Amino acid sequence: MSTVPPQMTAITIREPGGPDVLVPQTRPAPSPGAEEVLVKVAAAGVNRPDVMQRQGLYPPPPGASEIPGLEIAGEVVALGHGVSRFKLGDKVTALVAGGGVRGGQVSGEYRGSGSLLDDEGWFHTRDRAHFDDDGYLFISGRTDDTIIRGGENIAPAEIEDVLVEHPAVKDVAVVGVPDDEWGARIVAVVVAAQEVAVDELRDYVRSRLRGSRTPDEVTFRVELPRTPTGKVIRRELVTDLLPSSRP
Repeated sequence: MSTVPPQMTAITIREPGGPDVLVPQTRPAPSPGAEEVLVKVAAAGVNRPDVMQRQGLYPPPPGASEIPGLEIAGEVVALGHGVSRFKLGDKVTALVAGGGVRGGQVSGEYRGSGSLLDDEGWFHTRDRAHFDDDGYLFISGRTDDTIIRGGENIAPAEIEDVLVEHPAVKDVAVVGVPDDEWGARIVAVVVAAQEVAVDELRDYVRSRLRGSRTPDEVTFRVELPRTPTGKVIRRELVTDLLPSSRP
């Protein structure tokens, strides 16, 4: 049986500022409530919301933890009443509720939208994910990026994972562009490592995925637009591909 110590060490924010304001602090160990588990954290991921909280851009709301680190990995060491999915000793990863997600503003996209939390206080990130047979969670993209073509939902990542294996493809992003007949057409935006024909890339996808996943169009760029954290700015690609944006 796992024994939970009365105290724990947490990394806290001493005051708004840079990374040097993160300091270890001894705190009472929490107890899990009903349908909750207590995880002994082995590693925690610090994301942009954590950084914004550290910089003092907004305080955590009442009831949310001010301890940074929204993503964690560790071991289940205590179970609350009613927990049946997990057992003591399980190795888990988790996205936890916290000030970085539950603050007054996560990003400018949500300004003026009011609360986007569900009835249990969770913020839906709109990520697409699945569990494999061993219980591992895999992130496969965002629901915002889903291409709906002829009534079929198509995940861009599925096509990108194939195209990036082609020796002539250095980088790639797949987006959906509005189409009067199909609802959307699939466009692969490719950064080429060497000269390659459009038909060769389309045939490459067709030979490995269902025919409906074959890009309707392949276009080339010197580089893909990305955020400072490396994420592709898909909306910029879509805007550039709209008929009104083309010469």
